[in-house]
Amino acid sequence: MWAPDISNGVLTLPEDCYALEPSQFANYDSFSEIRWPSHPVELGEESFYGCTSLTHVTLPEGTKSLPMGVFAACIGITSVELPESLEEVGDSDFMFCSALGEVKVPGNVKRVGKTAFFGSGLRSVTMSASVEEVDERAFANCNSLRHVDLYNDAAALGASAIFADPPEGAGDALDFISLLGFQSECNICEGYLKAGLPVENNDPRFPHYAEMWATCPEKHDAATGERMKVYIAGHELEFVKSAIVHHNVAAVRTLVEEGLLSAENKDTYVRLSTEEGVSELTALLLTGPAGNAMSLEEEFSL
Repeated sequence: MWAPDISNGVLTLPEDCYALEPSQFANYDSFSEIRWPSHPVELGEESFYGCTSLTHVTLPEGTKSLPMGVFAACIGITSVELPESLEEVGDSDFMFCSALGEVKVPGNVKRVGKTAFFGSGLRSVTMSASVEEVDERAFANCNSLRHVDLYNDAAALGASAIFADPPEGAGDALDFISLLGFQSECNICEGYLKAGLPVENNDPRFPHYAEMWATCPEKHDAATGERMKVYIAGHELEFVKSAIVHHNVAAVRTLVEEGLLSAENKDTYVRLSTEEGVSELTALLLTGPAGNAMSLEEEFSL
């Protein structure tokens, strides 16, 4: 039977370790790093649950899936490197990892499990086109989440995948960004996310999709671009205020370049950006052309 070695803050798993028991190292606080053998290790459910001193995880190549809750409540983890061999992020795997700021889901992952990153500190998530399913509440209650990329427009999106619980009486028709606009903590404003795009422009989630579009309009098709321009034209003042509060330079640059800012609001925008202390935004608004936002509203029926 193999024996682990924990010394100088490092857990070293020996070459004859091929599997871990469920909860084998749960709630250990004596190591900040794991050194793996040269081959994949079959992990058990919650193998490293609550290892509060663990700060960095690099999983070995050859790992194909993660069992439920394997790194849940590891509140010290600041970075995770997932191998290209990985095909599934399991349920609750990084739940409550409050120090984890960014994750890139590699190119062979097909599923991100239920509550996989629930309540984590994520600010940025990138999922490749291989992701076919994002399960229920996978990114719910990630209140710092600002940037989301999901490149598979046909991905199956679980209910309330970002926010855990809808307001009472809101109904069950939830998608990847669930009921944005009802959630005061929502900061999502950057990235590419066409999957789940609301059908109606008056959907409370639409402002967040529109601001995301403005950060990377070149990634979207022309029809989506026209919808977003029409929406922004009809909600210019509130939309631009939101972009300024988010310090979203990329979105404001698109509005300037597309001529979506009306001259009559320019002084208001400059004042707001100055108050926010974002000099790059202020410079954009001062030097950029004021456009024809209201003519777009007149051209299209909202």
